[in-house]
Amino acid sequence: MADTHVFSALEYKRSQIEAAITEYEDRLDRARADLEHVVAAMELFAPDGKRLMEPYRNLPRLFGPREAVNLCKDALAKGGPLPTRELATRVMLIKGMDVGDIELLTAMTRRLAQALYAQSRRKSLKAIKRPGRAQLWALP
Repeated sequence: MADTHVFSALEYKRSQIEAAITEYEDRLDRARADLEHVVAAMELFAPDGKRLMEPYRNLPRLFGPREAVNLCKDALAKGGPLPTRELATRVMLIKGMDVGDIELLTAMTRRLAQALYAQSRRKSLKAIKRPGRAQLWALP
């Protein structure tokens, strides 16, 4: 076939672009980590206890891959359909977190809502909408 050189050239170009993307992602991760360290250092020296970072910004780091969703699925298997806030409370209790911390509970609820919604799009969870009330999550 006469177009094999075109295909080979495109394949080579694709591999170059993939390598560049991987390098950029690594550099971006390092830059994010550097930024967090600088902001944390700034908070140590900030006047009047000024808060520069939003609290609980790194909640995903507290969990392993798919750990939070798996904990939610376990809770749903035991307790039936539950709202997001109740799931967040149960996950926090399992992980030994302070459920009395409203900021942490709210952040966890929002983080879990995103993860649970993604699971519902994959059909591994079912979202039960209730008009005027909190959405429930259930196993399919």
